[in-house]
Amino acid sequence: MKITLTTKIFIGMLLGIIVGHWYHSTHALTSDYDAFAAKISILSDIFLRLIKMIIAPLVFCTLVVGVAKVEILKV
Repeated sequence: MKITLTTKIFIGMLLGIIVGHWYHSTHALTSDYDAFAAKISILSDIFLRLIKMIIAPLVFCTLVVGVAKVEILKV
């Protein structure tokens, strides 16, 4: 059975809700929340760097293809 992207997204959302609820119920102090956020901030940094790594080549390729199509129209 192949898992679709939509199913993977929902599984990730549910896992996030479950982990958040578990951590909130086991750690009552708000200072623990800041420490936990600092520990998992590496995941958000990795995600943002991956997005930046994809956007720059995508914009470059879009500009190159756009210029190439303009040159084709001039001929």
